This record gives sequence, C-alpha cells and structure tokens, in this order.
Amino acid sequence: MIDYFRHKVDAIILKKLDLSIVKRRMQLFIAAAMLLIAIPYINLKLFGILSTMFVIYSTYIGLCKCGPLASFWSLIVLSIFLKLNMIDVDRLVLFSFILMLLIISVGFGKLIKYYINLINDLGQTKEELKETNQQLNREFKKVKRVHKSFLPQNVPKIKNFYFNSFYQAAEIVSGDYYNYIELKDKVIGYVSDVTGHGLDGALINVFIREKVNNFFNQNKTVSSKNILGFLSEKFSEENFPADYSLCITLWVLDKKSGVLYYNNAGNHIPIFLIENKNIKEKFEENPPISNVFSLSDYNFANNKIKLECGNKVLFLTDGLIEQEINNKMYGIERLKKVVKKSKADNNLLDFIYSDFKNLLGDNSQEDDITMFCIQKRCDRILN
Repeated sequence: MIDYFRHKVDAIILKKLDLSIVKRRMQLFIAAAMLLIAIPYINLKLFGILSTMFVIYSTYIGLCKCGPLASFWSLIVLSIFLKLNMIDVDRLVLFSFILMLLIISVGFGKLIKYYINLINDLGQTKEELKETNQQLNREFKKVKRVHKSFLPQNVPKIKNFYFNSFYQAAEIVSGDYYNYIELKDKVIGYVSDVTGHGLDGALINVFIREKVNNFFNQNKTVSSKNILGFLSEKFSEENFPADYSLCITLWVLDKKSGVLYYNNAGNHIPIFLIENKNIKEKFEENPPISNVFSLSDYNFANNKIKLECGNKVLFLTDGLIEQEINNKMYGIERLKKVVKKSKADNNLLDFIYSDFKNLLGDNSQEDDITMFCIQKRCDRILN
C-alpha cells in the first residue's frame, strides 16, 4: 500500500514538473489576461473576433479540453463589463455569441482530436512497421547465412587446372548460385540464376543443389546433357508457379583429357573461351527451366571445348553484363576489353569486378553477380 501511494505521489510530482504542461497553462493564462485587459479599449465586434481566436487557440494548446472553459471565460469577461455599464449589448446577442463560441470550441476540438488520433495511429503504425522490418531483416540475415553455407567453401585442387569463383549479391538474399562437385575423374560445376532475389529464389537454389546431388546417386553416366535433362524433369514434377524459372549453365570437366563439356538452359550470356588475347563466345540456345515449357522444348547436347595450356573459360550470369550505368549497359564488349587488359598473373574475376565497381560509382548494383573461371595450367602460367 505504501509503495502504491509513493508511486502516486511520484506521478503527481512528475506531472507538476512537466514543463510542457506548465508552458501550456502559462500561455492560456496570458491569453485570458490579455482578453480581459483589452475589452475596455475595443468594440464588441473586435471583442467577438478576439474571443473566437482565444477559444480556438485555447482548444488547440489545451488539446481540446480548454475550448468550453475559454468560452465561459469570454462570457465572464463580457458580463463584468456589462455589469459596469462599460458596453451596451442585447442579451440575445450575448447568448448567440457565447453559443457560437461553444459550437466553435466543440467543432474545432473534434477536428483536433481526429488529427491527434490520426497522428498517434500513424506513429503506432510506423513503430509497428519498423519493428516488423527489423524482424524481417534479422530473418533475412539468417537466411543469408544459410544460403552462404550452401556455397562451396573451397575450390577443387587439381594438378593441371585452376578454378576461381566470384559471387556478389545485390540484396540480402540472392537469386544466383554456383557450385562444383569433384568426382574421381571429373569436376562438375554450374552457375544458376533463379527469378526473384528473396526467400523464394534462395529456396529454389537449394532445390537445384539437392537435385543435382541426387543425380549422382541415381545415375552412373555423368554428362552435362544428362544432368540438365534430369534437373528439368525434376523441376517439372514440382508444382512451381509459372513465373518461376531457372537459368543455368552446367559443365563437366574431364580431368585427364582436359575437355570441358557444357550445356545451357535459359542463360543468354555466352561462355567465353579466352585463348591469350583471343576471346571466343560459345553459346547454346535453350529456354529456361520452367513449367511454362515442356520437356520436348529442350535440346541438350554435350557441347565441348578442348582446353589447351593457358586457356581460360569464363562463365557468368547476366547481373554484370546487364547492369545499366548512366542509361548504358556494362555490356559484353566492355567485358571483352577488360579481359584483354588483364594480365596472366592477375585474378581475372577480381580484375573484372574492380572495373565494374569503378564504372558503377555511386550507382546501386541492380542484380546479383556470379562469375566462374577455369584455367588450364602450364609451367609459365601461375594461375
């Protein structure tokens, strides 16, 4: 009980010390005193205008509670001077005037209450949205960590080949994905781009990873044609919405022969074969893997490239090529020029991205960027 009264006393003291309340009361007191002092020097019409302003002002700074009190104060002031015969006014006019002030205070008070409630509701909604947004960001960051954990942590270490990859998401969760799987005599890799950069894209990328891994449990013959055929079949078995699609380039490298077999579905960015300063574009046209297309629409073949000493093969999704900077795309031709400028002892992917960032400047990255490079080693090539 003692604690209860102590809290009550503390609350009263805090309220008394609230400077904003004190400030409002002082403003009301000053306005009322000015109205009282002014009446001997003004006529009734001007008094009516000042009283109306006083009522509105009192209603506003008193947060709707002081409007009727201000009306009655105007009546008291007017009555004092009527009693002293300092002004002459008909009682009906006086009654009508005070009634008008009351109506003004009530109407204006309701208007203020409406906007106060609206502002409070908006403030509460803003706080709720802020809290929800923070919660979503926390969840997205968790998904990002999970998504990142699915990316390969180490590149294959093969005597005659050098592998390098680059990945930069445009948003918290990416729609791009890459992976490679090392078998006894082969290395399989792929870069994929799924529609959407949110949780949906990340989930479909997990689906791709699992289905590609399942292929090796169910099939002994490993080829890029068979893997993409298997993936398109499994995708069609799922009830994915029609607007979800998968663009993927998949390759199989024979460790012994140095032949790279590749296939593409929906990725309209070509594969680049780099032979010293000579760059060749390799492209196979197939639609994206999607439930919009039937399995007969795909014509996968074991396209191949024989990698010689020093040759590089560059795979990438469309994020870098199609980035618009000052109303102009980064483009394939600029990529080729950058590749030609790179040196043999440079990391090609970092060199490309460095050029991209310099050109991008303060502009925002619009899409995920994923690149993958394979290089055939020889004695004079360091990487």
